[in-house]
Amino acid sequence: MVSSASTFARRTVASVMSTPANTLSWRQSLESAVARLQKAGLSAAPVVDDTQHCVGMFSLVDFLRYHVALRREAADNTRPDEAQLRKDSPEAIFHIEVRPDRCVEDYMTSGVQTINGESSLTLAAKAMTAEGIHHLPVTDAKGHVMGMVSSLDILRVVAETAESLTN
Repeated sequence: MVSSASTFARRTVASVMSTPANTLSWRQSLESAVARLQKAGLSAAPVVDDTQHCVGMFSLVDFLRYHVALRREAADNTRPDEAQLRKDSPEAIFHIEVRPDRCVEDYMTSGVQTINGESSLTLAAKAMTAEGIHHLPVTDAKGHVMGMVSSLDILRVVAETAESLTN
């Protein structure tokens, strides 16, 4: 029983993170970033600069913030028709016209916390809980993004550990 719990405590972030890292460039267009997230089935991705260092996170929540800001700028209170709402794209769902002059940097969350791949899952869980976040970019010793760990990745290990304790 103790061995399963101690096994969890010894697991590293690198052992559960998603790789390769699906990063976005800070200069990437907002339209391209949203399309990339949608195509990959992701809700967030690390944003990197030209040297591949993490400079932020871009998420669908950031995209929604963009939508709200755009709607305020346009002062447009119209609703899309039902046929448009049924289309399977963020633009159709949220009736957003993405401006070509906007890039990821304009709407990303900057100053995000990262974690080293050799860190424990316990440390990652504590960091996510303290910050109220669901994703941590995983970096190597040089600060380059090498993957992503999510709260769901950690929850899977918790569920596996709990199951082994009951068996």
